[in-house]
Amino acid sequence: MRQRAREDDQDDVLFDPDMFINRVYATETFHFKDKSVTIKLSKAAAIIWPAAAVLCRYIEHYSSHFTDSVTLELGAGVGLCGVLMAQYCTKTVLSDYQDIVLELLKENAEKNTSEGHDIECSKLDWSVNLEEFSQKYPDGFDFVFGSDIIFWRESNPFLLKVVHQVLNQRTEYRQKNGIHSERKPQFLLTYYQRSSNCEDALKREAVEMGLNVEDVPLSQFIEESEVSNFSNICCLIFTLER
Repeated sequence: MRQRAREDDQDDVLFDPDMFINRVYATETFHFKDKSVTIKLSKAAAIIWPAAAVLCRYIEHYSSHFTDSVTLELGAGVGLCGVLMAQYCTKTVLSDYQDIVLELLKENAEKNTSEGHDIECSKLDWSVNLEEFSQKYPDGFDFVFGSDIIFWRESNPFLLKVVHQVLNQRTEYRQKNGIHSERKPQFLLTYYQRSSNCEDALKREAVEMGLNVEDVPLSQFIEESEVSNFSNICCLIFTLER
């Protein structure tokens, strides 16, 4: 990851596509409680970030919440979280905006398809093609999720606009079709706490857009003895209130 320093926010991080240019991959299998996921990782970036590991823990712990739902992963990268989510859902869409990342993402999705659990990949640049993406998926999503996708404050409005748009579409779809659910459409986010400025701004802007923000203690879905392995990892749930 490349670093960029600022006077007000010295821990901002930029995506570095060079990590994916070397198309030399390593295949690895990740085992969960009742599922296994096999994916290819670029040897230049052959790690799973801690925030993604936490998101996977959340997904497997609350897997029953996602039954029969339609979900969207933002900034899916190699797709570990999304591929795991897809094994519990009716349909999962994995999105990213870098073409070179989407190539690997699509291959990993194809390796993990299973009957009754649709999974597909789609390009989504939050600031460029949201309208096109929304038209492609007009019924929206029950759950949106992402790990380590907030790095600098300028991207917050674009991220929240995507989240609000697709969750609102799902609400309208449910109302139109008389679908009642105990759970309102939600956005699940895990991330490494690099900058309180970025995080505070994200929460404030989310509330202004009509999203309720809840901090979720990791101890709710990770064994107490393991929580210390994920220091500085945060989990937030954004719920569309309408």
